[in-house]
Amino acid sequence: MLSECNEKGIWELSVQEIFKENPELPLKTSQLADFRHAPQAFLPNFTKKYVQTAEAFMSYLRYWKLKGNPFRAPQSFRDIFLAGSIEEALARGDFLIAQRKKLGLVVGPHGVGKSTLLQHLVQSRLFQTTNEHPCVLRLLGQTPFDLTCQALQQLDPDSPVGIGSIEQNVLRISDMVMSLRTVGHHTVLVFDETNAITEAQLELFARLSRIPGVTSLLSLDEESLVDLPRWVIEQSDLRIDLPAWDLGLVAEYFEFAISAVGGSAEIFDAQSITRIQELAEGIPRRIAQIADLALVSGAVRRKDRIGVEIVEDVCNEFTLTIGSNFPVFWDGQQLNA
Repeated sequence: MLSECNEKGIWELSVQEIFKENPELPLKTSQLADFRHAPQAFLPNFTKKYVQTAEAFMSYLRYWKLKGNPFRAPQSFRDIFLAGSIEEALARGDFLIAQRKKLGLVVGPHGVGKSTLLQHLVQSRLFQTTNEHPCVLRLLGQTPFDLTCQALQQLDPDSPVGIGSIEQNVLRISDMVMSLRTVGHHTVLVFDETNAITEAQLELFARLSRIPGVTSLLSLDEESLVDLPRWVIEQSDLRIDLPAWDLGLVAEYFEFAISAVGGSAEIFDAQSITRIQELAEGIPRRIAQIADLALVSGAVRRKDRIGVEIVEDVCNEFTLTIGSNFPVFWDGQQLNA
């Protein structure tokens, strides 16, 4: 496919030219992944030449002889990259739940993998014990009533939801938790996507986390931590930090991700990995997306390896801003984020 497209002169078109001539295409790089994998969703009236280009985008895995996308979001908790600070954070979370502590704070920058870590934690524990009942509540855009309905549905799938009031639902949750406690079972409440937590959501968190027989995990970044009421900090039993990845951890991740799909560890040279870590500021979500786009660009150019110039061009071609504005381009869930 790549050689055929090259003979037809398709590679003379840059991605910028494609987007310039077709303003209806998605502008964000996070949407480009969808463009590659489902061109028909975005290109109903696209010319044949550009459809061939889209097909070539999809062929980059064949070019690099990969069985799948090495930088996609994990398909199960077994696919998650575990090393260094990630393993330490997981061990601390495991201790918190096993010892039936009351409250733990999972702290790290946006995109570092807090949600993925929490999902791995609760799913892996389901294989270790049968007397724990995890409940994951994602607060973003949810009202307190919505959250109580989520909790009821997860604790008892047969329980009717969408009825009653918040007060009634909280009482039902409390009754379920207490019933489980009488037979030696424990409930784990995970509060995720809490960076923009509202006063009403915080009040609900306070009520649910104080139910006897509950371990609560609250996921947030440093800025949100400062804004929390003092009682949350004082009552927390353990802080679980997830820092940005250093270069050593990023290098381990590339080896893990590429080998998992049957690729060669030599696809990315050492300098390109270093530059990706710098550009992404050690944030796994950005690392995964830059690396994925670099694979596409390298295949288009028929390179033997991904070097620094390709990484730089990928960022420059999509006019990414390095620094405080950089994260706005990375709003899709990816890898350990």
